[in-house]
Amino acid sequence: MSFFLKLFETPENILRRLLCVFITAALAAGTARAYGPQCELSDSFKTTFEASEPVATTLPPPVPQVVQGPPLDEAIDAFIKKMRREGLLARDERTAWSVYDISRDVELAGINQDEPLQTASLIKPFIALAYFDAVAAGKKEYTPQARRKMELMIRDSDNAAADWFLRELGGPAAVQKNLKAKFPGMLQGLSLVEYIPKSGRTFRNKASVHDYTRFLHDLWAETLPSSAEIKRVMQLPKRNRLLQHAKEVPTDTALYDKTGSTSRLCGDMGILVAHGKDGRDYPYILVGVIQKGGQARHYMSWIHRRGDLIREVSNMAYKAIAARYGLLTASDH
Repeated sequence: MSFFLKLFETPENILRRLLCVFITAALAAGTARAYGPQCELSDSFKTTFEASEPVATTLPPPVPQVVQGPPLDEAIDAFIKKMRREGLLARDERTAWSVYDISRDVELAGINQDEPLQTASLIKPFIALAYFDAVAAGKKEYTPQARRKMELMIRDSDNAAADWFLRELGGPAAVQKNLKAKFPGMLQGLSLVEYIPKSGRTFRNKASVHDYTRFLHDLWAETLPSSAEIKRVMQLPKRNRLLQHAKEVPTDTALYDKTGSTSRLCGDMGILVAHGKDGRDYPYILVGVIQKGGQARHYMSWIHRRGDLIREVSNMAYKAIAARYGLLTASDH
């Protein structure tokens, strides 16, 4: 009887027997160590041969995907070195960068991010934080006048508005002391020591790229006083170096940012929110600062060219996020 059963075996059974013979022979030949766990049939693979009906499987979520190529910080570092070789960055110019994936709570790039650098107007969101902390403590009120000045300070980068808040809070030294006492872990490199002059040429206030990143991280998590209002004013339409003219970043990407510009510094810090094809949002932080040792001779051309370098890094950051989550870049559109 067994002879006839073997004679009329189905092709599927024959294939199964041959596969088992092959695996047995491979194990006997001592190849188990070479193949390791890959040689063992997975449960879903064995089920395919044991069941006559297809078996439904649940696939893992598609995020994040495997990213090919060098890590983002290596790619940014290579780009900066290339710019130096081509004479687009001078020897007296230092750069610092941070890219942080909020969706997975992981740093993608961090270059010179703990080095204290000049802040220029990048310090203004910290001044806003100090004022809203005073409001939360009942020491100040967020009046219509304060709201207008807040928009002027963040959207228009108005230096007089920033100095108004500093005076309301007791001056730079008092703001520095209060921020350091209330947010010591977040603003580790902050040094707020002077008002912002009318010319905007303030060089003594300092902070690190890591300070900006930690601030933006906590802002998005809404663990800071009046986080929603700070995000609102940071999202108001204005010139920026992270989205505008960044060719790979889709124009529908949301942005919460603040720029900083002097004859010695070009920077931008912000949260970008990419929109996925799956209907999800993918927020990430990007901070870029370029500081020059002395004043640029031709300010307008220098600030525009350095702004373009930040835009190129923004392109790289968005492409890294797009690769992680299967998003489309602007060129894909």
